[in-house]
Amino acid sequence: MISLTRVLSFLIVLAGMGGYFGYQYHKKNIAAPMTELTEKKTQIEETIVLLEGYAANVETEATYFQTYNTRSLPANFDISKFHYRNWLEQLSLFAGLEGPPEVTFGQERLRRVIAYSYVYDYYSLGFTVSARGSLDDLTRFLFEFYAANHLHRIVAINILPVGESENGLLDIHLTIETLILPTADRNDRLAQGTLQRVSSPRIDAYHGIADRNLLATRRIRTAADPADFTEIQYVGSVDGVPDFAVKILIDDGPIPHFRVGDRVEIGTFSGLVVDIAQTDIIMNVEGRLQLFTLGDNLTEGFLLPPEY
Repeated sequence: MISLTRVLSFLIVLAGMGGYFGYQYHKKNIAAPMTELTEKKTQIEETIVLLEGYAANVETEATYFQTYNTRSLPANFDISKFHYRNWLEQLSLFAGLEGPPEVTFGQERLRRVIAYSYVYDYYSLGFTVSARGSLDDLTRFLFEFYAANHLHRIVAINILPVGESENGLLDIHLTIETLILPTADRNDRLAQGTLQRVSSPRIDAYHGIADRNLLATRRIRTAADPADFTEIQYVGSVDGVPDFAVKILIDDGPIPHFRVGDRVEIGTFSGLVVDIAQTDIIMNVEGRLQLFTLGDNLTEGFLLPPEY
């Protein structure tokens, strides 16, 4: 006859084994899969957040490029050359530059920009303008140039005094780059309208520029100064924060990115980033605000008026 004690001991052992094997089963077949599912859920949620930010950036870039299509020169090169050359000649006369300016064509180049895994091809078309006028005339030319709704920029300005002229005449040589997008919304005319790229819409706010001695040497630059070989290659945002990238063309190292509040130190150039808006950047350089845009060299900043 089996004693009650042995029966109870057997039941206790059996219960213990059941509890152990039940725990192992729960751990392996329920708890572990639940933990794995929770981790996957967290990963999916993080991926969704990243994709939403990516999609927002892509949508922003698409909006910019749609805007560029409306500002691009006509997609037809011959029509672009004809109309833009006429526009430069009319602008020169309006600004008061002496005689018909000499306008010549520069190099045609295919360029490419990569933004958020998208590749955008476009063409650049160069122009040069040679004319004679005063610093006031040049100021008006620049004011009207940057008020025009074209995808263009002045790459270089060379000014030389005309002999011992007491009326302040200058020989002025401008190198201009224009952009042509194959997707431009026009094929037979230039873009219309104006674009406010300077701080003041009044030309008289810039008359003080003519009072400065622009021909004075401000600083000594070495031939290998990295600042001379820079190009702003990207203006956009990362994780919703505006930033821009500067490529040092003689350096194969990583491309540095900068945000508002960062100090840009490249070669002899030193500037504090004050604002980033669409394709424009404002930096405080040597106590004065300068405007830069996509494609600019760091030595090509446009000096903003003191009241900006």
